[in-house]
Amino acid sequence: MDGMKVTIGPAVEMSGPEFLALLEAQGGDPDPDAEYLYVEIPDPVGPLERGEKYEDPLEDTLSEQSLGTVTGGGSMMNADKTIDYVGLDVTVYDLEKSLPVIAAKMRELGAPKGTVIRYGHDDTAPYDIWENQ
Repeated sequence: MDGMKVTIGPAVEMSGPEFLALLEAQGGDPDPDAEYLYVEIPDPVGPLERGEKYEDPLEDTLSEQSLGTVTGGGSMMNADKTIDYVGLDVTVYDLEKSLPVIAAKMRELGAPKGTVIRYGHDDTAPYDIWENQ
């Protein structure tokens, strides 16, 4: 698996919603003032292209506006061992201000329809970047 590796207790590789669920099970978020987001992008790009196309420009935007940071990224493989989608782990401190900024930047970068921002520990409220313009 490509992407950020997080070790909690025994070695565990995960990101996005799985990581959020494990954090909650382990006693909560490391920073109670932060919101942890997962940007799920149905674009089968490799790790280097993912960084150049999405991670770095989004990091620049979040940093310039003092909203947060991109903390990692990864690829979800399908049964054929090809990339199904890529994801970005993002930490923000003002969810209400950050969601539209992230969505606009992802649209600007050419993220395809189906790109969503997942947040909250129950993962039930994905924010579709194309439906929320």
